[in-house]
Amino acid sequence: MENILEKVSINEEKGILKIFPQKEDDLFKMGTQIEVDKKHRAVFIKDEKLFDLLGPGKYILSNKRIPKLYDYLESSQYDKTQFKSYLVFINVDILENMKWGANCEISDDEKQYIIRSFGNYSIKIAQIIVFLKRFLHNIKLIDDDFMKNLFRNVINKSFNDYIKNNFSEIKNEDFSESKIIDELEEYLKDKFKKMGILLKDYDLMNLKMDIKNNNKIEKRTNEVKEKKVDETKIEKDENQLDKRLNIGTSLKELLPAGESYEGEDESKKIKCSNCGNEISSDNSFCPYCGEKVIKQTKKKECPHCNHEVEIDSKFCPHCGEEL
Repeated sequence: MENILEKVSINEEKGILKIFPQKEDDLFKMGTQIEVDKKHRAVFIKDEKLFDLLGPGKYILSNKRIPKLYDYLESSQYDKTQFKSYLVFINVDILENMKWGANCEISDDEKQYIIRSFGNYSIKIAQIIVFLKRFLHNIKLIDDDFMKNLFRNVINKSFNDYIKNNFSEIKNEDFSESKIIDELEEYLKDKFKKMGILLKDYDLMNLKMDIKNNNKIEKRTNEVKEKKVDETKIEKDENQLDKRLNIGTSLKELLPAGESYEGEDESKKIKCSNCGNEISSDNSFCPYCGEKVIKQTKKKECPHCNHEVEIDSKFCPHCGEEL
């Protein structure tokens, strides 16, 4: 059932955008009151075309207030007294502390390199017409979640492009986080600028690189310092091993992942919470990364991306959202 919109306004300051009418059959009319606050701009869209832009203020729709849309309605022989159109409110304030998360996988020298990170960013929609032009064909579908996913995808792709273009340096650990942040920020500024958006702030946290060979993690860089073991040749005597390593290691801890010694209970195996390798639940320290084994198997599901994460995680390592 069609409904005439008498008044349209927005009070949501934190959202990226909001579109009216919210019901498909609702109509505007000459005489509808429009109220735009200081943090928003409003644009009329009809038939995948952009028309009049409204700044902060109170308006009553008329041929003088929306001359471009009025002329289009008239030339297209639409009813000018009651008409269908979209009115998009755009937040032009700085949108702060938005989350991102990305990972890049590269195969090289029969090894698989997995580089991942997450962080925050802030943006400002500066060129509204440029920003909206790319969404004219599916304006009915866009909302805050759509836009956040789009922005995260832009950052994810840029992160992957940057890592692949600079992989030789990163592979040889000839890099610093500050350099990556600075160069990625410049790269992203250009990407967002083409969308009519200013990137105001960007940070990258917890950059990690895992190296896998035959699905076993060999080493991890740019993390908390790993525990080191004596590289002296170690005889396969359990008592001597305990003395030389001094980390409570037993013979079964030195066996490659997936292998077991006679009499070992397969049901007692767990995954290292730090590197992910399968180890015995009797281990005090992981034989692959040297970290203390946290014997905690409880998991929870990220409400944003549905990946399984540690029960005490504050941020999702897959999408970067706060839990």
